[in-house]
Amino acid sequence: MAKEPFFKINFRKSASKTDAAWEVYTKTYGAWMANAFQNQKKAKEQFISALDSLHKNYPKAAVQILDSELKPLCKTAEEKTAWLFFMGIAYESMEQYAKAFLYFTAASEYETESPVIYHKLADCSYREKLFGFAECNYREAIRLYNQENTENTASRRTLTELYVSLASCLTMMHEYQAAEEALSYSENAENKISETQKVRALLYAVQGEYEKAESSLNIFLQQTGAQNDPDIRQQIDTIRLGTHEQFSTIPVENSDIKAFWRWFSSKMDSYLAIMDTDQTEEISEMTSEISSRLKKVFPFIQHTIAVSAYKNKSYSIFVSDFYAQALSDGLQTLFEAMPEKIKEKIHWIKIH
Repeated sequence: MAKEPFFKINFRKSASKTDAAWEVYTKTYGAWMANAFQNQKKAKEQFISALDSLHKNYPKAAVQILDSELKPLCKTAEEKTAWLFFMGIAYESMEQYAKAFLYFTAASEYETESPVIYHKLADCSYREKLFGFAECNYREAIRLYNQENTENTASRRTLTELYVSLASCLTMMHEYQAAEEALSYSENAENKISETQKVRALLYAVQGEYEKAESSLNIFLQQTGAQNDPDIRQQIDTIRLGTHEQFSTIPVENSDIKAFWRWFSSKMDSYLAIMDTDQTEEISEMTSEISSRLKKVFPFIQHTIAVSAYKNKSYSIFVSDFYAQALSDGLQTLFEAMPEKIKEKIHWIKIH
């Protein structure tokens, strides 16, 4: 299901005149748009048509216009930035966060001083559980917004939202003191937002302060006028029960661990041969197979387990735990049970 658009502009009103519409977009997204398509009225009209589709929640139509009609017209760095950024917005609207991440990353390479690009890059990183990347990009967006005119009400609110998102990200990384510092900014901000109390509830819960967590959750519900929020309710409940994959240690079946290493032992020689060839497609298939088998060991992990492989002087396989305590502890148990013949040939490394 497509999510609500990131931007809220009255496209029908602003699109009546191409130049007037472009001025609105420039003020919304940054000066890099001002220099895009300066002498290309047709390109601006195509862009407005694509953004109108995004506003109406037709991201596939927007992608078709951007890719088939507008991409060939992008010549300058500013034009390529605009194209990449809104391709990212379209894929984010379709909840295809991995694709959106790639487009926002490419846009940030052309335009290195745009807070809105880093903001969106951080959001997609968070969605993909790349919390380390998300933290870096939230901090960069905050730095850049602070350089702008923070007297603007919209900018101040965005800055508050960024601090709340950063606090949520740091909580997922178990950096509770840093999360507290980020939340303190939003709590002291002139433009307070309800999401602050939602993240505050989570932060209390992971530290075992359940009464305070419930109090913050109730404040959040009162501020939003909602009867319940299933997402944060479930998170607090699973933290209390010790079954939250991000914050809990969940036992792993010894039989599943033994089965995994038996399976890997049967595949190891062929995998070593694949790593010798350094063929990207074959290595991708290999790591996908390993990821699928790891899911049988850790069935409580809801997302795909990221696996990569690399050969330099030795063979290495990397498994990301995404800062999830259940997966981190489980991988430690798995690695400790690794047969010696595998240890001798391959380094298994846990990363975030």
